[in-house]
Amino acid sequence: MVFDGVDRLLSRTNQEVIVYECRRCGTTVDEDIDTCPECSAEAIVQHRIS
Repeated sequence: MVFDGVDRLLSRTNQEVIVYECRRCGTTVDEDIDTCPECSAEAIVQHRIS
């Protein structure tokens, strides 16, 4: 139910959203962060949502 609403919202835009997060703990971080502030991991990944 919640996911249906999110899908509808995302389908209304042509913008691509990029989310950066720590691979180890899942903390969302800013684009320019190289080390996670929560767990000190250097495994920051980006997810493109379109």
